Amino acid sequence: MGHRPAQRLSRCHSRRFATYWIDPYPLGDQASDLLAQRSGDLGAETADDFFGRLAGACDALNGHRPPAPEVAVATAKRALAGHRTAIPLHDMIREELDQVAPWTPLPPRSLTSPTSQVSTPAG
Repeated sequence: MGHRPAQRLSRCHSRRFATYWIDPYPLGDQASDLLAQRSGDLGAETADDFFGRLAGACDALNGHRPPAPEVAVATAKRALAGHRTAIPLHDMIREELDQVAPWTPLPPRSLTSPTSQVSTPAG
């Protein structure tokens, strides 16, 4: 292996910490061999997606509700970046709306149906 970090990882036999390789592209032979040698796990996604999911999972495990505004904004930006369908963002917004619905003066239908407040021009 030609790179120093890869050489150091290949010489390290300690399994104290898990090995994760995050890359949205297929691994080359050297990377695949190193990952197999380390009994590592491959996350075939971008680092933004992986760490966003990891942060969300940690928050869920710690019972943090609702997410901090910065985390919510970052999550929304990742979901709307166009890489995939934003269903998890929809679900997160739906959950938050369900939490605040009892304290809002708006009728429940206006929180559940985006078209319920849309008026059409007179034709």
